[in-house]
Amino acid sequence: MPLPRINSRTPLVNEVSDDKHTASNSPVLPLHNDSPKTSLRFLSSMNITLSTFSPRKSRHRTAFLALIALVLLSTYAICLNVQPFSQSPAVPSSQLSSADRIAAALENLRKSRLGDVNPNGVSPVLEDDNDDTKDGVSASSSSSSWWSSSSSSSGSNRGSSGSSREQIKLSEAEELAAVSSFLASLPQNVLPPHVDPSLPLDPQLILDFDTTSSRAHDEVQTLVNDVWARNPVFLYAKHFSATSREAKSILSGYNLRPEPTIIDVDVRDDADVLGPLLTRLTHLDDLPVLLIGGKVIGGIEEMRLARASGELKELIQEAGGIVDGKKPKGGRKH
Repeated sequence: MPLPRINSRTPLVNEVSDDKHTASNSPVLPLHNDSPKTSLRFLSSMNITLSTFSPRKSRHRTAFLALIALVLLSTYAICLNVQPFSQSPAVPSSQLSSADRIAAALENLRKSRLGDVNPNGVSPVLEDDNDDTKDGVSASSSSSSWWSSSSSSSGSNRGSSGSSREQIKLSEAEELAAVSSFLASLPQNVLPPHVDPSLPLDPQLILDFDTTSSRAHDEVQTLVNDVWARNPVFLYAKHFSATSREAKSILSGYNLRPEPTIIDVDVRDDADVLGPLLTRLTHLDDLPVLLIGGKVIGGIEEMRLARASGELKELIQEAGGIVDGKKPKGGRKH
């Protein structure tokens, strides 16, 4: 018996008629099951199952389920966040009364500090206890006013205590000593450009101690003695000046110890302030200016006369300087 040819278009099972003797001429794939109807039902159920679990339909179903879940979650979140559009609940009267009592206490304390407490001893805030809204506003305003008044009063107290201790006022000699000590202590020390040299300097600008303390005068005297003891010969000069070079030469001829302190005013950053300041303090219009022991000797003419008479050497020795003490090095320049 020849075998039927089977290809991809050959059906697995032909339709089975009621007539057992009638059969299709098409080739039929033999099955192990003897009943053709049972085989047909089994294959039909398998076809439905495979079509149900096809990849494309599975993806569509997953996307649809995810969309539904997203919609449900969004709806739940919106329902949680929605708040009813109702007015805020009123503050209980007990809380308002507590706030009123606090505000009344603050008001009484403020007025007791200011010295204007009512004769009845009752704060005006307590007179409006029936009006809740007004009480709340008055409580907040009274507390804020109390804090502001207490701050201002404390500030005024600090200002009055600070103003009660005035700064010391320096004389011209003390101011000259303070300026000389300030400039000689460090070469970097300069007077600020905003200083008015025609007016007395602020003591806090050139002194390194509290100028409002009770010991300020004693400390000023100590500073004056110290600066002239350390610098018995002090010369304010000009770097580009013939008379200043002559003054330096006169001092270098004495071989002084300690060396004379020389400040060239014209090459300093504060020359515009220091020059007029020295004119006011020494009453000399031009440089050089020689100071010995804190006393103003004068300019170049006075130096010439004092050297010729021998007075210059005596003044230097009286101030604590040693003549012919060491080999000259040109002085200490600042």
